[in-house]
Amino acid sequence: MKRQTGPLVKLEIGLQSEEYEFLVDTGAYKSSVLKLPGGFNVSDRKCKVEGAEINPFEVLIIEQVQVRGNFREGYVDMLYMPNLDSNLLGRDLQVQLNIAVVPEEGWMVVKMMVLKQEYERGIDERVWPEGGGQALLDIPPIEVKMKPNIPPIRRKQYPISVEGKQGLSPVLKELIKHGILELCVSPHNTPILPVKKLGGTYSLVQDLREVNKQAITRYPVVTNPYTLLSRVPSDHAWFSVVDLKDAFWACPLEKESRIYFAFE
Repeated sequence: MKRQTGPLVKLEIGLQSEEYEFLVDTGAYKSSVLKLPGGFNVSDRKCKVEGAEINPFEVLIIEQVQVRGNFREGYVDMLYMPNLDSNLLGRDLQVQLNIAVVPEEGWMVVKMMVLKQEYERGIDERVWPEGGGQALLDIPPIEVKMKPNIPPIRRKQYPISVEGKQGLSPVLKELIKHGILELCVSPHNTPILPVKKLGGTYSLVQDLREVNKQAITRYPVVTNPYTLLSRVPSDHAWFSVVDLKDAFWACPLEKESRIYFAFE
């Protein structure tokens, strides 16, 4: 763990490795710079900023800026804000580069959190992401109970562009190949949507609102967080957090429940 005094940190930006000094701002969601890094231009996209001034305002975005520091590298869309007093390191890069601000002896101190090999060896291997596959969970199939005597759930398919159909075709083939989707005959139908991602590929989204209306809601019992915290031994000093914000899984359905999730 490396330490710097004051909530300031120096990082390298872009292919030219320009050195920028940032004020680490835990209240900022996105990072911003006062001047354009070499080789970058602002895009046509804009972002609304709140809290920096009395009224919200819009700023231009610098897309996919490469940032290096703390033996790590990140790519983010940065805000171009030449009127600020300093460059701001927001939570987007704080997470990617493992940079934290903590109070220490009356000062706000920047700490570069470095995962040493001896710490890494003590982490359960199952928490690390794996490449490939479709994130099909190895769990007992989920049963979705429906209200009694419901009519067939049928919603007409939305019009899909030719580009969207072409983008979904390899996605559907891959899901069928991995056993996540299967061919069936069903009286039920709900629409699907092609959602274009930044890289130009597509994601499959299914509109299941009508299915949700007919399903019997389950209320999971969640343990009181104070009860969980009370079970942590008092002599433990190291804690870890598993970041699941970008995690997606495919949950298997009971055979009797699959018919309600059909689409064409």
